Amino acid sequence: MRLARFRFLIVPLFLVFACVAAIAQQNSEIVGTITDQTGAAVPGATLTLTQTETGIVKTNVSNTTGGYVFGGLNVGTYTLKVAAKGFETSTTSNLVLNVSQTLGADVKMTIGAETQEISVTADTLQVQVDSNTVGTLISGEQLTEIATENRNLAALAALGLGASSNLPDSNTPTSVGASFSISINGLRQSHNIWLIDGGEADDRGGAGGADVMPSQDSVSQFEVLASNYPPDYGISSGATISIGLKSGTQKFHGELWEFNRNDVFDANTFFSKYNKATPAKIPELRQNIFGGNIGGPVKIPHVYGDGKQKTFFFVNEEWRRIIQGSNPSSTNAIPALDFPKNATG
Repeated sequence: MRLARFRFLIVPLFLVFACVAAIAQQNSEIVGTITDQTGAAVPGATLTLTQTETGIVKTNVSNTTGGYVFGGLNVGTYTLKVAAKGFETSTTSNLVLNVSQTLGADVKMTIGAETQEISVTADTLQVQVDSNTVGTLISGEQLTEIATENRNLAALAALGLGASSNLPDSNTPTSVGASFSISINGLRQSHNIWLIDGGEADDRGGAGGADVMPSQDSVSQFEVLASNYPPDYGISSGATISIGLKSGTQKFHGELWEFNRNDVFDANTFFSKYNKATPAKIPELRQNIFGGNIGGPVKIPHVYGDGKQKTFFFVNEEWRRIIQGSNPSSTNAIPALDFPKNATG
């Protein structure tokens, strides 16, 4: 009876979250080869990949050459467990996976009983040998610290390798309406492609740019793939800007914020202060950007989520209050007494 009471709520929720899980794949993958200590391939090894933040588990089996691929993964930290007959079980933890990254994780197995286990902690600083992509990655921690104009994500793309920016001084973050005048490697802005969680979010009918503008605090990672990216991204000849959104984890977490700009913090221009008689007034500016987000596991008491967590949520909202006056009138650099006059020598 208790389950029947919630059946009309449970079914729509499952449909919504199932759709989200199917779409939100951030084009990241972990690849590698399973070998023994002599370098020979170990086929048929059982691999178990666990995401630390959510506890989501994926399994695979190494092929005849010992190779394996875990595709369609999201940003996060992973633990890889490998078991094979006649070998000790190997566990590699702290595999940090970034957005649109191909992460190599080769495993060397040691002969022994399967009940024995070898634990390895991956080095977070690794040389990229599994992909020749040239890109610029901005982590979630950097996203919260970088001062962008009007907190517009387009400004982050201007930090990429080979980028030449023609963005305006004030670029309000609106989808389609914002400026995306960024050239990568000399190509037009319309040649760039914008991806959000692996799906195309590009304005093809308006000279390029993102047609979806997420809040900066909803983004987990931001990467500009400038060149040599794999054929998975061969949509256009310019750069591929890949954005990964945050997601819920096994623990509840959230934050509130406000960013403030005000003309009382601004200094006047040199020429305006030089004209002491009638100094130009600093243009009025009142900009308040505030919002918050919350994420965590989905729980319905006595119905769903009391045991192992399988469904997660993340909600982000941002508001803006902007009051902006006109620019001050131009001030001549030449003092008024030195202006040339008619019929004077």
